[in-house]
Amino acid sequence: MLVTADSRAVLRDALRQRLGGQRAAEIEQVLPCPAGLSQVEKSAWLMLQNWSSDAPLREQYRSLDDYSRDRMEHLLGALD
Repeated sequence: MLVTADSRAVLRDALRQRLGGQRAAEIEQVLPCPAGLSQVEKSAWLMLQNWSSDAPLREQYRSLDDYSRDRMEHLLGALD
């Protein structure tokens, strides 16, 4: 599925979904190539890309979960 919308809007929506505990589409399906993204957009893309695979670590280490959520909130603010 290719997105025709603004990449920042797509990233903001995905971050909000993940922070809200909703299951979001994998970012690679929505934005397959981060090459044309700005630095903050690439950071958000990488955070979203790693979110699922990092779930066991976040469950085991509360501080990592807190950090990851803080980082996502920071990125969300930077994308606004």
